Amino acid sequence: MELGQKLKQARLEKGLSQRQLCHDIITRNMLSLIENGSAKPSRSTLQALCARLELPLSHFIADAPSENLQILSRATEEEPRVALRSLEGYSSPDALLDGWYHYLCVRKRLDLAREALQEHRNSYAAALLKECEKHLDCTQPLRAQFIEEYALMCHSAELLTANQAAALLPSHGEAQCLQAKAAFERGDYTLCLKLLDAACPLGYDARLMQCDALMALKQYSRACPLLLELEHTQDCAVYSRLEQCYREQGDFQKAYEYACKQR
Repeated sequence: MELGQKLKQARLEKGLSQRQLCHDIITRNMLSLIENGSAKPSRSTLQALCARLELPLSHFIADAPSENLQILSRATEEEPRVALRSLEGYSSPDALLDGWYHYLCVRKRLDLAREALQEHRNSYAAALLKECEKHLDCTQPLRAQFIEEYALMCHSAELLTANQAAALLPSHGEAQCLQAKAAFERGDYTLCLKLLDAACPLGYDARLMQCDALMALKQYSRACPLLLELEHTQDCAVYSRLEQCYREQGDFQKAYEYACKQR
């Protein structure tokens, strides 16, 4: 069966008139010529008609799956920006390869978003993460695979509050750390500490938050040894907290020592 005949058959099976199918893609006259075999559509026109018919390009062109496969194989090896440009040539729907396509669309964007966040380009990271969302919604397994990374990045990009990000996560350490941050931000330092205790082991930022919560409760003797465990980082954020802890405990010599380390 010729391409035009296949197109006409698919249109009739969907119960569409020529005008309904072509709409703003091509003229009705051109569609009629294509269906009669008097004209051939461009690949972009055929892709648009396929999308309207909810059929893969491979339904009309035999070599479409291999082209999709080549695109995905190439994009897998390419760096994120180049890969996303390659993926623009992918023809969907394709029952065999759509899962791989959506995986790459998410993976490459998350890699770019992480890089953007490290460079403090939060607005660009936020735009990438918003684009990820439609791909994550395609299949539950894909969403389950990426949801933790996605939620944490959305929080870093200020797309989600700590509570909103935590609500997306399974009940484990990362979710509890985000809930602890939300508790800290509203001044519930006791709850913050309880959540962090349940979330062990803690990362560096969470351990600093734990110390800040203790200091907010004026429990400097408890905060001090925790900060000393972080002293090896040589971070001024640790030194400034140690200075405050020792000053509040009346050890001014130690407080002076850590004040000097910040210079």
